[in-house]
This record gives sequence, C-alpha cells and structure tokens, in this order.
Amino acid sequence: MAAIDNARKLIDELYEGHERDKLSRQQIYDAAVKAPLAPDVMIYFKELPEGEYDKKKLIHTINHEITVRNRAEQVGLL
Repeated sequence: MAAIDNARKLIDELYEGHERDKLSRQQIYDAAVKAPLAPDVMIYFKELPEGEYDKKKLIHTINHEITVRNRAEQVGLL
C-alpha cells in the first residue's frame, strides 16, 4: 500500500457526492489530523495554502507539491 492511499481515501470521503463543493483549508486539515496519514503525507495537508478547495483543486495542489519536492516515487500521487 502506497503512503498516499489513506490520503486518497480521506479526500474521497470529504467530497463524496459533493465533488464541486469547496472546503476551507482548515476543514481539510482538521479531517487530515483525524485520519491515519503517514507523516510524509500529512506534511502536504499541513502546508496547504489558505483558501477553499474543490476536490479537483485539492488533488492538483497536493500532487503539484509532491512533484516539486521530487517525492512522487516515494509517496505516490493522488
């Protein structure tokens, strides 16, 4: 199981049936804290810029940060 799998599950649960809804950075972070995320994945939620995110934007933002840090091979992408 890749480290990112629990993050993928968390995002799916957050937006289940509401993919176009926007959640605040704080709402996303609060849910991430309660999820069983590995520390090397949690960092992307902790450092998420302020703002509101629909599912597509959240996935894009986290994948971008993983790629920029050259961690896709170790962590995986959403």
